[in-house]
Amino acid sequence: IGYSHYSTSLSPLYLLSVVAIWIIICEIYKTIMSKSEKFKQYSDKTILFLGKCSFQIYLIHYLLLEILATETWKSMFTNYPAYILVSFICLFSASLILSRLIDFIILRPLQKGMNLGYMKLAKNQETCDIR
Repeated sequence: IGYSHYSTSLSPLYLLSVVAIWIIICEIYKTIMSKSEKFKQYSDKTILFLGKCSFQIYLIHYLLLEILATETWKSMFTNYPAYILVSFICLFSASLILSRLIDFIILRPLQKGMNLGYMKLAKNQETCDIR
């Protein structure tokens, strides 16, 4: 499915590269935060927003990657970096939009229904526990 074989293997080098990328991103974030208060205000909101929907984006992007990993899609690009950049932008945007739609259409009503059911159950438990 992906762009290279064995890119998510259990090798120690893969683990070290992921940790190194995470440390680099954290250091860049700290450097930028120390210089700009306005950026900090917007970046905190962005990080919190992406944190809420990151798992849904992760799950949805594999389904969409099947569509974008076809030879028809790859044949539209003559150079590989443009293919990767456009694929990333399309995948991330579509995954973000779909995750928000799923959240508003399915998950929030389901959560409200479960909360109401829990409240009824808790109320029934209180009336039954009176002795």
